[in-house]
Amino acid sequence: MNVLIGFASKTGTTEKAARMLYQQLTDIGWQTTVADLSKENPSPACYDLVITGSPVRCGMIHKAIKGWLSANESELLTKPFALFLCRCMQNDPVNALAAQVSEKLLNHASKIDDMGGEMDLAKQKGFDRFMVKMISKMPQAAQMHISGVEPERVAAFAQALKETVQA
Repeated sequence: MNVLIGFASKTGTTEKAARMLYQQLTDIGWQTTVADLSKENPSPACYDLVITGSPVRCGMIHKAIKGWLSANESELLTKPFALFLCRCMQNDPVNALAAQVSEKLLNHASKIDDMGGEMDLAKQKGFDRFMVKMISKMPQAAQMHISGVEPERVAAFAQALKETVQA
């Protein structure tokens, strides 16, 4: 199985999740490539399975992911495809993507899930720093998953892909 994990990351959380997923997939013997889609533009045609990962900030996925998915949609619809998100609110990832990714692509995805998120004030600048400070003071902050990428979620995602692709 030749796999592409394409990601974009602002503070490194999504890259961390992509690299953890890479390790899980290489451990099961899949030939896996990790690419930063904000810097590279790999063709999905070269892969048997394509996985994309994006941070979610203020309800929006990374613009590089949104653009890459849109530009490559016709090719992605011809092969197994999965998406993961890194965000602090882990509830209904499909709904989080609904206005940003085509319905065809969402329906085609074999797996869509959250990997966790973090709000590290030291990694924030400008308006993002202000927002993290404000959010961390809200009563809902206690319900957020802000401790980083959750290894058990990455492992479950990899296992689900293995079962889906080999079925």
